[in-house]
Amino acid sequence: MLRISSEQSPGRTSSIHLRTVNDLLGNSFLIPPYQRGFRWSKQQVRELLEDVLAFQFSDEGRSREGFYCLQPIVVKAASGNSVWEVVDGQQRLTTLFLILQYFNQRLAEKFRRELYTIDFETRPGSKAYLSEPTKERSEEYIDFYFIYLAKSTIEQWFENKDHLVNDFEAALLNRVKVIWYQLPETENAIDAFTRLNVGKIPLNDAELVRALFLRSKNFPQVTANLEQLKIAQEWDGMEKALQNDDFWFFLTDDTGRPNRIELIFDFITEANLGETRPPSGTYVSFHHFNDLLSQEGTKPQNLWDKVKQYFMTLEEWYRDEKLFHLIGYLINEGDRVLTLIQLSKSQGKTAFRKLLKQRILAKLMPIKERTREELQAALREFLGNLEYGTHSATIKSVLLLFNIASIVANDKSIVRFRFDYFKRQSWDIEHIRSVDSGRPTANVDKRSWLETVRGYFKETGENQALRSRAEEMIALRSYTMGDAFDLLYNDIIRHFNEHESTEADNGLGNLALLDSGTNRGYKNAVFPIKRRRLLQLDQEGTFVPLCTRNAFLKCYSEKVENMFFWGVEDQADYRNAIVKTLADFFSE
Repeated sequence: MLRISSEQSPGRTSSIHLRTVNDLLGNSFLIPPYQRGFRWSKQQVRELLEDVLAFQFSDEGRSREGFYCLQPIVVKAASGNSVWEVVDGQQRLTTLFLILQYFNQRLAEKFRRELYTIDFETRPGSKAYLSEPTKERSEEYIDFYFIYLAKSTIEQWFENKDHLVNDFEAALLNRVKVIWYQLPETENAIDAFTRLNVGKIPLNDAELVRALFLRSKNFPQVTANLEQLKIAQEWDGMEKALQNDDFWFFLTDDTGRPNRIELIFDFITEANLGETRPPSGTYVSFHHFNDLLSQEGTKPQNLWDKVKQYFMTLEEWYRDEKLFHLIGYLINEGDRVLTLIQLSKSQGKTAFRKLLKQRILAKLMPIKERTREELQAALREFLGNLEYGTHSATIKSVLLLFNIASIVANDKSIVRFRFDYFKRQSWDIEHIRSVDSGRPTANVDKRSWLETVRGYFKETGENQALRSRAEEMIALRSYTMGDAFDLLYNDIIRHFNEHESTEADNGLGNLALLDSGTNRGYKNAVFPIKRRRLLQLDQEGTFVPLCTRNAFLKCYSEKVENMFFWGVEDQADYRNAIVKTLADFFSE
């Protein structure tokens, strides 16, 4: 932000001068369809408040002439002298309004100031919502979400600052100024918006492409407003759908796009330019769409229809249970969304599903199409040779596919794999029964292991003698006194029947998917402790992959003689279930 004192004032001209925030009161501001929505984050709202507070206590703030200057508000007269089309600066304008609204809400109604109004042309009810943002309505539009977030941030910031409110309000109204830049009536507002914003970090391809599609010259004059509004509403519908994390992370693991519709523009740009596409980060999609819309004979509506077709393809995949899981798996394993879109164009839905399964099998193992029995034998051999460590990447892919195949196999299943959780969290391959090499050796690991065991005994009421011994050792500073820890460790292992001579192995029959936070939280705990923790997570509604949950419930075991021990037979039955499920999946 820019700070100027009175002697540095640029002076009043016909197009640019300074206005206090107080001067803005009583005006009406219109946010046109080409504008980006309100997107200020908590940090940006707090920074504005902190800057004004810092100015208030600075030397400039104490002097009569000093003032704090915000960046420009660029406007064009919409109708009359008090209704302004906001070309640039609506983020600051909206945030200032919410701060002033906070001050007003503290007063009795008869003492409240008349503020200015802001109306988002493509957000019905936005003027009323700004006056009273509520959590209940914050999901209606993404702008409403950020408006409510900003309002909450302002309220939190002023907590415990009651002694500052009156002086802060006076400073904001009379000592904070904006650079008021009024465009001449002959200036094209959208061209000015694009020119002002290209190169600014907050703007992205999507916001610039939006301005291109909503230019008045794209439409017949008599229907321009209606057609602009229609595209803006369709745009918002697509953006809102893509803001659903379940939909978004099914397609990508990208967490850095504030406007997710931009992904569709990237697909179209890549499809059109292919290998000639310039590197990312240079407004590639914006420049490509600008070129397309500048070509003689291009009909903006036809290009917009193409954007909608891409979106509808993605939405159809998301809503189709089988396509959702098959495509979600392939994208997670490295397939490009654009490649799959192009493959789908020449296929019926049944043929496309078959093609997707062929691609999955090709990624898993090099094998030609065979009978189900031959496929099952090949899978048994391939999966039986996988070992933790050496083949961890392949094992992770197999376990993910096992979950996908299990869900897809049941046409009546209401379960969907949570790609959003899977892509946003870190996932480990977990030993169902801990291997002997996992015996803790460092003091800190011994303590952690004993604390986990003690917690289990306390919750279940089991073996209070072992619990007491664990508590006594936890109270010590060192666990290196002779063989004391090893003796207690062996007794605890024996209590859980994990003293069998047959060592738990590193093969697929002893491995499952688990988020790294849970996995590392209990490290090399014995099976019943892991099982109890997994069931607690499931009961709490935390995402646990279906097949991981089933394994710890021993759903795959042919005989269940001991629910609290994972033995050799359990491992074999679990591995057989993986082989059978995948064989059925590929030979369906």
